[in-house]
Amino acid sequence: MKVKKVLFPIVIFTGIFFLGYSFRDVTRPYIPGLLPTSSPATPTPRVTHCSNEKLYDNLDDALIEVNNTCKLDLSYQGLKVFPKEIFKLTHLVELRLDENQLTSIPPEIGNLKDLQILTMRNNQLTSLPPEIGSLTNLQVLSLRNNKIRQLPRQIKYLKQLTVLGIRDNQLTSIPGEIGNLSSLTDLYLGNNRLTSLPNEIGNLHNLTTFSAADNQLSDLPDTMHNLISLLILNLRHNNFSIFPIETVSLSNLRDISLSDNPLSTYPSEISKLTKLQSIFLTHTNMSASDIEQIRKILPHTVVSTTELE
Repeated sequence: MKVKKVLFPIVIFTGIFFLGYSFRDVTRPYIPGLLPTSSPATPTPRVTHCSNEKLYDNLDDALIEVNNTCKLDLSYQGLKVFPKEIFKLTHLVELRLDENQLTSIPPEIGNLKDLQILTMRNNQLTSLPPEIGSLTNLQVLSLRNNKIRQLPRQIKYLKQLTVLGIRDNQLTSIPGEIGNLSSLTDLYLGNNRLTSLPNEIGNLHNLTTFSAADNQLSDLPDTMHNLISLLILNLRHNNFSIFPIETVSLSNLRDISLSDNPLSTYPSEISKLTKLQSIFLTHTNMSASDIEQIRKILPHTVVSTTELE
């Protein structure tokens, strides 16, 4: 009997640990209880006009094979100015310029019509050119950790985009045109300065992962209930004092984080979240009795709240 009493909490702890680990942010040290706030591993691009799988990390070498260069990675090269020679590589499918000191993207970026993956994480960008809308084959756009203040409305033309990662910037609003991104499955807006989200976000019917953590949101648009494919929702560290009622209609929702919000109550409709596997409520104003009641309402859901346990 004593062995069972010892093993039971170990099993429970281990289950919660691996649940949190499976949703960790792979680009940051693991912190238990947090859902992902950055883009996942980049998918392999669908090759169009270019079939060369070689990844070039030297621009001179890439230019030697100008008509046969599909992938170029100039990350960690201390670039302060976007190399204009890149635009000679008209068959580029993948372009990575992470960890440089770039402050702008030239309008000629729109000439790279075959581009499917563009990553410029950890630079000094303050804006995107309208010509970004010409990249109609783009599937992945990752711009984490820059100084971007707004997204151009021309982003609406990126109909093939599946992953948009723009966390750790200075966005104060999101244009309604984001609702045109009908292929979007992963949207990362964490750690910006957002106080609201546009109603058009409800048009993203294919969205499965959405993070708006570390902002200043206090409510969600009514249209959120239209996100019928949503599996993971991260609203950690915002200003929600009331449990967002819009989330209880997300019938496929699997994981939600509302930790670090001043929540003090929950709606009875939370019982509709029958597919919910985990809910993170660490550092809220929820009482211990409320937490226990949620566990009873959602008996198959892991309710994580370190502070109260």
